[in-house]
Amino acid sequence: ESPLITGILDSTICNGASFVFNGTTYDASNLTGNEILTAANGCDSIVTVTVTESPLITGILDSTICNGASFVFNGTTYDASNLTGNEILTAANGCDSVVIINLTILPDLIAFFTGTPNSGSLPLVATFDQTGSSTGADVVYSWDYGNGSGAIGPNPITTFDGINTYDVELTVSDSNACGNATYVVTIEVFEESVILIPNIFTPNGDGQNDFFTVKGTSLESVEGEIYNRWGQKMFSWSHIKGYWDGRTLAGSEAPDGTYFYMVKAVGMDGEEYFKKGGFTLIR
Repeated sequence: ESPLITGILDSTICNGASFVFNGTTYDASNLTGNEILTAANGCDSIVTVTVTESPLITGILDSTICNGASFVFNGTTYDASNLTGNEILTAANGCDSVVIINLTILPDLIAFFTGTPNSGSLPLVATFDQTGSSTGADVVYSWDYGNGSGAIGPNPITTFDGINTYDVELTVSDSNACGNATYVVTIEVFEESVILIPNIFTPNGDGQNDFFTVKGTSLESVEGEIYNRWGQKMFSWSHIKGYWDGRTLAGSEAPDGTYFYMVKAVGMDGEEYFKKGGFTLIR
């Protein structure tokens, strides 16, 4: 009697793969078996098959990009419309490996603030409120007051002590976002409004005090009317540089005497002035 011929076949396959031996398919659901073969002497031989399935090799790639940007991995383009995916690569053992892609779009920064007040007479104390800007633990608010000074942080307060128009700029930055965002508000600082009305004028053509006019500082508008002692209107104007040259509406010289004015003015600070009184015309 011939001895039993036996053999052992150890094989390794990639995860999810299979191979066929002696007509039998071996895969993850069928890892071992005995195969009957015919030996050279015509007798049966037994081959013991043992299959090892390599574990699936996986990796995770977490990536961040700016809004509107994209990046390419393994030939696939990832952007705002394609945030996740599985990429098949070949590992060192020749089997497939899977890389799981997770893409995060970094938020756009927003810069916005209000200044209260945004105009006024000096010294002007202004408060700035960055409500409406981006927020977060890593957000930094940098202020440039347009006068050589500034501040860091939310809702600062500053005093403008010079007559000027200041462009106040807020820069919002975040180490976890793309770039910076800026916003500008204009602050106007002027002198306190003052109105001056003469009590005499001499329209004699000598170049001295020839016109009756309202003078002042930081005035937005001036309206004036001139009347004689009988209540007849002699002249009117509605311009900040308006004046009366001592002539009637008909163009003749008004006689010496007492006249009366009614003046309405508005200062740059929004304050309204209404004054009436008398003055003397002397030629």
